[in-house]
Amino acid sequence: MDNREIADRLDAFASLLELVEANPYTTRAYRRAAETIRGAALPVADLVGSGRARELRGIGPGIEARLRELIETGGIAELAELERELAPDLVGLGRYLGLGARRSIELARALDIRTAAELRDAAAEGRLRTVPGIGAKTEARLREALARETDARPRAGLLLNRARELVGGIAAALDGEAAGDVRRWRDSCERLAVVCCTRDADSVLAHFAALPQIVALLEQDDGRAVGVTVEGVPVEVVVAEPERFGTALVRATGSAAYVEALEPLPEAPDEEGAYRRLDLPWCPPELREAPFRGEPPPLLELDQIRGDLHCHTTWSDGRGSVEEMARAARERGYDYVAICDHTPAVGAVQGLTPTDVRRQAEEIAVANEQLAPFRVLRGIECDILTDGRLDLPDDVLAELEWV
Repeated sequence: MDNREIADRLDAFASLLELVEANPYTTRAYRRAAETIRGAALPVADLVGSGRARELRGIGPGIEARLRELIETGGIAELAELERELAPDLVGLGRYLGLGARRSIELARALDIRTAAELRDAAAEGRLRTVPGIGAKTEARLREALARETDARPRAGLLLNRARELVGGIAAALDGEAAGDVRRWRDSCERLAVVCCTRDADSVLAHFAALPQIVALLEQDDGRAVGVTVEGVPVEVVVAEPERFGTALVRATGSAAYVEALEPLPEAPDEEGAYRRLDLPWCPPELREAPFRGEPPPLLELDQIRGDLHCHTTWSDGRGSVEEMARAARERGYDYVAICDHTPAVGAVQGLTPTDVRRQAEEIAVANEQLAPFRVLRGIECDILTDGRLDLPDDVLAELEWV
């Protein structure tokens, strides 16, 4: 089992844990582990076999045990049980149509159906109305939604980090290029797309449909398919022949308004060629929102970032000490870093009491002395309580440089 396959299974596990409303920290931990494994230089199966899996960032004892089970048996028993219990392809389609996960599961149990195709058949046969709680209006709404399931519809976007994990994993599996809102680095991503360069579209689309991230297909035609994830998120795959790959990538990257202003797009094997044939300078994807045809302004570069104003440490839920975080920031070329651990009301993890805040200040003072002129700022991620008060007394907050 290679790193991509391992990461895909962890991503699938995280998606189903979300459906059963598992601790969000657990879900995020599995997603981070999948991202780490997908980018690991060494075969993770070998690291697991030699007892070295925890050398990887974000792999603790719980995830290590899951990895060992996956490598040794080829599966994760709890994942298989969740897949049997939850009918993820039906849940994914239901979410896409506007049904909650729990309601989709209730439908599956009441109608004894397991798949999106069986849901479509049940609706066509008039069986939805036999489910307790499904009245004539709800049945009509669902049948109308199923009839229009391939239509564009407004939807909530995925946050960029989750969208990048999802689209990046699919692109890696298909040897394609991430496109859509992810490639434009939008904070909230609605259009998720991957573009692949090959003359064998059928094999790519078959591989896409079989990916663990994709639980049902919404549509498929020559060189294109749209699948849906268990979260109900549609993902589009476009397959382009080499001589028109650049054109397909420009079009799939968007935005729609930006691309419309460029049409008709000339065929080109790469984006640079497409822009040359339009007699335009190449435009970074991050700037392709509103239409324009001039010279694009320069982007902010990583080496222009001077510091980080929100870092956690081992005082709460971080993995590095104050000194380790400060040294890592200095190695990145930063001039300063703010240490902002949690306060107690966060609940899910250890938070800093007033006494802890002042003890941490001693560590920060030592780090500042050792690393000068680099600055470590005293900060906190402070909860707001239900009565509107902050989670630390004002006199403690007044000591800090960043709240």
